[in-house]
Amino acid sequence: MQQVGFMRKAWSIAERRQWWTHFFSGVRVVSDALAVNASIALAYWIRFGSGWFPAPKGVPPVENYLAAMFAVTAVWLLTFRACEMYREQVRPSLPDEFYRVTVAATLATLVLMALTFLYRGFEYSRLTAFFAWGLSIVLTTAGRWTVDALAQSLKRRGVWRTRLALLASPEIVERFQGFDEAQEVVAALSLTSAAPVVERKAHLEQLLQLVNAGQIDQVIVSRALVSTDELLRLLAGCEQRGITLALIPDTFDLILRRGVPVELGGLTVLRVRQAPLSGWNAVVKRVFDVVVSLTALLVLSPLMLLIALLIRLTSKGPAIYRQKRVGLNGQVFTLYKFRTMQVDAEAETGPVWAQSNDPRCTPLGRFLRRTSLDELPQLVNVLKGEMSLVGPRPERPYFVEKFQQQIPRYMERHRVKAGLTGWAQVSGQRGGESEIEERTRHDIYYIENWSLLFDLHILLKTLFEVLFHRGAR
Repeated sequence: MQQVGFMRKAWSIAERRQWWTHFFSGVRVVSDALAVNASIALAYWIRFGSGWFPAPKGVPPVENYLAAMFAVTAVWLLTFRACEMYREQVRPSLPDEFYRVTVAATLATLVLMALTFLYRGFEYSRLTAFFAWGLSIVLTTAGRWTVDALAQSLKRRGVWRTRLALLASPEIVERFQGFDEAQEVVAALSLTSAAPVVERKAHLEQLLQLVNAGQIDQVIVSRALVSTDELLRLLAGCEQRGITLALIPDTFDLILRRGVPVELGGLTVLRVRQAPLSGWNAVVKRVFDVVVSLTALLVLSPLMLLIALLIRLTSKGPAIYRQKRVGLNGQVFTLYKFRTMQVDAEAETGPVWAQSNDPRCTPLGRFLRRTSLDELPQLVNVLKGEMSLVGPRPERPYFVEKFQQQIPRYMERHRVKAGLTGWAQVSGQRGGESEIEERTRHDIYYIENWSLLFDLHILLKTLFEVLFHRGAR
């Protein structure tokens, strides 16, 4: 009887968490609906009521726009659902949320524009539609961010908190400890891949006990630490009790993501696809790089000239610093940066990894590094074809020789052009040598999952980091 009572208490906790999850999903739906309707109303006022734009054909009846709101809202919410905008997940960062909303809102707008061609009863203003699209992105992002902030506040107060159980390496366990106040790590089981079989099985049994007792909401397991049979057993327990199972993939799992099922000799096999950044995709990326880098150079040229002048006035030496870096296929090229250090800063030490608050930096150089403005001359490298806007950050030959001996798959970073920014950098991996292995994993993930939308996502996150001065080195 005690066991039954315990299980009833545990499941009531799980049900309470499920209720909060559904509640906030509903609040997001309401928030999105209000945002798109407010966007239409505000766009109509800007176009026809503000007096800022001429209306040679007269002001159309507002009733026509109000009547369209029901259909617009339905298409909007269905599109957002198709884009998995209401799926439970860890709270995204502001740039991530902005990116997801932009993609979903753009798709919804394109669907609505297509539908207007089928409706001839009234011709809607294209300029109003454009304003509504832009406003909807801003208002929807703001609404979702507010809802998520409220959810996080309730979690921190203990009203609704995600309980985690970890089975991972000591480094990953340490990273999760205290990572988010809205999450409670109920069990942190640390294990290395070299641990004895007996110890591994003991940890797995401990984890299964927590799952069977219903004391946790999510299990996070490093795939390299469990066998296939153990994983299936754990998955069955989690599915039976409505517990989320998340896997930390190993290298082999990442390779299988590129697998395409094909029939061969009567068997279904996985054929590993070529990395996506090849063929026409490479041409598309190059065209994108040229257009964006050339536009950026034209727009930012006054700022770049001002920075160069300030460098010459505040310290001795050239404004542009040239350094050898390793790029595509291991080829060495000359990278350009605004000089941030004293001349001959490495004359006595040799190649040294840059550090936060580096004493070799000039006062102006510290500001340029903190805002990443010192990287602007690399737009020339992009235009010349030596670099791309997005890709693995290039390293000096000295460090490449060093890391290729220490880091598995390190040289795979050079399968693509080096980037002005990269997935590792916007994911927080901007530090020194201690983070190079994690940065390499991020770089390989980018190479194997490239898409133009992925590049746009990274560029958007980079812009947020520059605007909010999240420290570069």
